[in-house]
Amino acid sequence: MENYIVSFTTVLILIGLYKLFEKLLPIDKAEYKTDKTVEELRKKYLKFDLKQLGMLALFTVVLVFILFMLFSVLVALRLSLLSDITIIVKPYREMILIISLFSGMLLATLAIFAISKRLLKNDWDEYLAYSNLKYKFNYVKVSKYTIRIFALITGVLIIAFLDWYSAFGQKEIKLNGLLSIGAKTYKYSDIIKINDVERLKAPNGNIVDDPHFIVEFKDGEKWNSRDNGFANYDQDSDIINLITTKTNIEPIELEFYNE
Repeated sequence: MENYIVSFTTVLILIGLYKLFEKLLPIDKAEYKTDKTVEELRKKYLKFDLKQLGMLALFTVVLVFILFMLFSVLVALRLSLLSDITIIVKPYREMILIISLFSGMLLATLAIFAISKRLLKNDWDEYLAYSNLKYKFNYVKVSKYTIRIFALITGVLIIAFLDWYSAFGQKEIKLNGLLSIGAKTYKYSDIIKINDVERLKAPNGNIVDDPHFIVEFKDGEKWNSRDNGFANYDQDSDIINLITTKTNIEPIELEFYNE
């Protein structure tokens, strides 16, 4: 049922955006115009559109693979510079895949844009006018805004995901959460409590079994193994065992954790 609601809501949002673009960015105010009908232009550029989609798909796949390998190497190099590390939680492969996908799509789109302009030569302006007619709003202007916003989001994700880690050494702990400015360093003496939580309440109100740990520090900071750990109880237990040997603080077993 929830999937249907999400799908229905997504469709409504897309329709709403389409209508909004029609109203705010009408074709008659577009920079690129043509006297030809959309049907004439569709026949002329049908093969080119299909070729363009094929190139976009190919470029995206290739770039995503290359970027995934590159980002993986950069993460390994970045974390290799840290000292006093016994256990480290690195950015998840899913994180690296997401930023690779976003970056790959962005670069592929820009590449196709440049290639298409070069291939069409004198027909480029007409093709842009055709794009406006095809979508019934100023598609060219919307595309420019969309690419800029997408680039901004991609940049934020790259910075946030690639610099995310939790490192536990023999003397100190280094935590760098999502969107945090620099890593925070703690001594084990800064830890005041270790919570071993059994269940949590999901956003939909359901109670789910999800054992995890929450470590509290003197300054009010909390390290949650669900968000910043391995998200695996057995693996996260190794971190807690290390903390326990350094602090002599035993985990407190809780059914639920109350903030």
